[in-house]
Amino acid sequence: NSGANAPEWGTISSPIQQFDVNTSTTAATNSSNGSFIDGAPTISITPTATNNKIYVEWHLHVSNDSTTGQDNAFQFEIYRDSTLVYTSGTNFNYKYLSVSGTLEVRNPIIFGYLDTTYNTTNAITYKYKFKNPHTSRPVSVNSSNTGFAKIFEY
Repeated sequence: NSGANAPEWGTISSPIQQFDVNTSTTAATNSSNGSFIDGAPTISITPTATNNKIYVEWHLHVSNDSTTGQDNAFQFEIYRDSTLVYTSGTNFNYKYLSVSGTLEVRNPIIFGYLDTTYNTTNAITYKYKFKNPHTSRPVSVNSSNTGFAKIFEY
């Protein structure tokens, strides 16, 4: 349309090759600040090419139980199959109770990982592990709500 007096329609190609979502109501509680435990959900994908990118993201409901003078946080590790690919810092979702008593704080959190080094067209499963790195006070995921993971290949 050289006169620019009528709409023109074209084709938009999406860079997204695949997309999936996995939900979970499985709750997990970790009362150890020394070791990570598995969280849910996991999510899998079979890449269409080895040179694409995969982005995985978790949306969880986290609960921290605090008593006076204790630090709480949510530290996580992300795994591609059995390979550790990322560890968060120790102050993610950080809380400190400075008043007397006990407090349970529940809030949604989101974290993700961009994988550019997977180099396979075989199925891959991504999972996370978590702990409270500061104290042995409990940290829980999905204890009262559904969590989900989403994954994109592009």
